Amino acid sequence: MFRILSIALAAIAWAGVVRADDSPAKKAEATGALVGRVVDLKGHPVEGAEVWGVIRRSRVAATRTSGDGRFRLGPIAEEKAVDLWFEAPGLSRQVREGLHVLGGKDHDLGDLKALPGTRIRGRVVDSSGKPLPGVRLAIEDYRYILGHTVTSDQLEWSLAGGADGRFETPPMPAGQVNFRFVTSGKARQYLSRWAEPGVETIDLGDVVLADEVLVRGVVLDQDGQPAPGVGVIVEYDYENAVKTDTSGRFTVHGAGKEAKVVMLRSNDYFAEKPRLELGPDHDHVKLTMTRAYHIQGTAVDTETGKPVDIDSVRLCIVDREPDGSYALRG
Repeated sequence: MFRILSIALAAIAWAGVVRADDSPAKKAEATGALVGRVVDLKGHPVEGAEVWGVIRRSRVAATRTSGDGRFRLGPIAEEKAVDLWFEAPGLSRQVREGLHVLGGKDHDLGDLKALPGTRIRGRVVDSSGKPLPGVRLAIEDYRYILGHTVTSDQLEWSLAGGADGRFETPPMPAGQVNFRFVTSGKARQYLSRWAEPGVETIDLGDVVLADEVLVRGVVLDQDGQPAPGVGVIVEYDYENAVKTDTSGRFTVHGAGKEAKVVMLRSNDYFAEKPRLELGPDHDHVKLTMTRAYHIQGTAVDTETGKPVDIDSVRLCIVDREPDGSYALRG
């Protein structure tokens, strides 16, 4: 009896050891690196070029090229598609999209050419031709691939004009370069130019910023009462958006006399149209919104009728048919 019991216990212990050994260990994520060499148009290595990877707008790795122009960017998980960006002083920013590393091995990209790009310069002045110092410029570059507009958060620059109003961009990649000029007391100005291969510089000449025209007014509800906390956006200028005060009044800066469109945003009110037209009078604007409805209730168990805890509530659109049936959308 003792021997049989000993054999049974040994079998159980052995079975436990087998299960422990055979349990799959958590597989480590396979990683590798993107490697290559940055060169100029003549094939000469570019030392000190910045190289970085982006996955879904997040930077995942960064490095710089060595004296022979070589780089190794990693580690990078093999199932992730990476956009590789690189730039160097005096050369324009470039990208290679949708790259992968497979099997935990390095992916050799060979030579990557850093292109000269196009510098765009000019001078910012007021309506009388007087230079405006320190004007802020926001610059975006748009690329066109197979007829579709492709843009990226990686292609955005900010700079300021000098004391004499002059500015010059870094070398811009080939594409459509959009400018937004911003300074206090002046209407925002938007310009667009094409940066083309082989064109070293483009001179915009004088960029004139006219005096701003304040857009002032009041937002009321359907009963004529003030609507506080409503966001007011003129001509899609989200950076200069304001909110109405407790009396429903607002003042928007940075608009020009040609401003025609205003948008209202609020969780407590809604407008019948997403975009409203501004009249010629920008100083006494009167806008109306409707107070939003509030839906209250209690979630209960269908069998017991007792209240239950809920994590979220989604508002749906109910479509009712003539025969009494209905469907939910949303």
